[in-house]
Amino acid sequence: MERVLVFGIGLTGQSCVRHLSHCADIYVSDTRMGSVNWRNEFLRPVLVKYPNVRLIDPDQVGTTNHQFDVAVISPGISYLHPVVNRLRKTDVRLISDMDLFLQQTEKPVIAVTGTNGKSSVVTLIEAMLQDCGFTSAGNIGLPVLDVAIDEHEGFVLELSSFQLERMQPYRFRSATCLNITSDHMDQHASHEQYAAAKRKIYTHAQLAVFNSHDPETHPFQRRDRVISINSDEAWSVRDDGITIDGEEISTERIALTGKHNLFNLVCAAALARDAGASMSRIEEICSSFQGLRHRLEVIGESRGVTFINDSKATNVAATIAAIESFKSSKKRIHLILGGQSKKAELTGLVQSVANHVKRCVIFGEDRERFENTLGDCCPFTIADNLEDAVGYSMRHAGAGDVVMLSPAAASFDMFDNYIHRGDVFRDAVQRLTR
Repeated sequence: MERVLVFGIGLTGQSCVRHLSHCADIYVSDTRMGSVNWRNEFLRPVLVKYPNVRLIDPDQVGTTNHQFDVAVISPGISYLHPVVNRLRKTDVRLISDMDLFLQQTEKPVIAVTGTNGKSSVVTLIEAMLQDCGFTSAGNIGLPVLDVAIDEHEGFVLELSSFQLERMQPYRFRSATCLNITSDHMDQHASHEQYAAAKRKIYTHAQLAVFNSHDPETHPFQRRDRVISINSDEAWSVRDDGITIDGEEISTERIALTGKHNLFNLVCAAALARDAGASMSRIEEICSSFQGLRHRLEVIGESRGVTFINDSKATNVAATIAAIESFKSSKKRIHLILGGQSKKAELTGLVQSVANHVKRCVIFGEDRERFENTLGDCCPFTIADNLEDAVGYSMRHAGAGDVVMLSPAAASFDMFDNYIHRGDVFRDAVQRLTR
């Protein structure tokens, strides 16, 4: 049997262990091995169910004491990680959970990546193709190896840059890279390497869908089948709506707001239409889909103040899109932001904040970076935690204003993930507006 290392035992790592348990000699390792909570929540269930799995300290991975045939690297672990660097200097074959999944299916796969909007587009495509038997998986939440392949006619996969840089190129039925802005610069050697990892999605795709206005999202090479959104009149975003396969749909018939979401709709429709979605189904989704939880999610109103949870905005570009989705030029937004900035360049926020934000409340690990960048743009307050940030915002907000959590940063300094952060925001709003 092959000796396989599974490095990173979160949800994806656990799915890899389940998948390989009958056909490999499995070792597991994780950078969080010293955490009692991690051992109780993630490691113990694996060892109880699979007692033959062996545990190895990360410091021993890649040394001469332990030789592996294959290493499955979890998607949240960067190729710049010291353990991964040691493995790359050996003869071990590095793969991802996506490789394991794609090796066992010949069904059509639609692949989606991009810095922002991936989950929304994947969810839209899945809804548009519901009658065709497609399901979604991957970076969106459900580990791909936990999908019951035989129960579905096709798959819509959300792929991160980490998954793409380590997986073998696959012949996807169709693929898109929605956008590329600097993100995860603490995990990638450069913006160019990050962008190259994203564009790898097109390598063998039968159809490439991309934004003609964003050259970084274009495929590396010319292709026979492409949909270049906004250069093709049949697939475009207009001032008063969108055009899908030549059919115009006005903004009055679209539930989502924001120009970035109009592009997302066109892109999702192009990929879904190619896989068999009907125009009637696409139009139905355009008129009914109101967005994902934690993405510009309206969670309540009190005293004329609207509260919006955009916790999924983990980078600068996402927060800019959130700010600019409010069409009024009047400064109505009380913006709560901060967290782990991932060494991102924050100056991109300056113009949007100066033009549209009434007050900022900044919290989290990199609050000083945000303060130094935005301190002259508008009045601001530093908060010790998210609950205090909500309280400060509420005291200054009046009727017609918006209190919005759109952090432009990762959540791991204070929360389990962006979902946990969004839930804390929701709980604080509900408690303080009773």
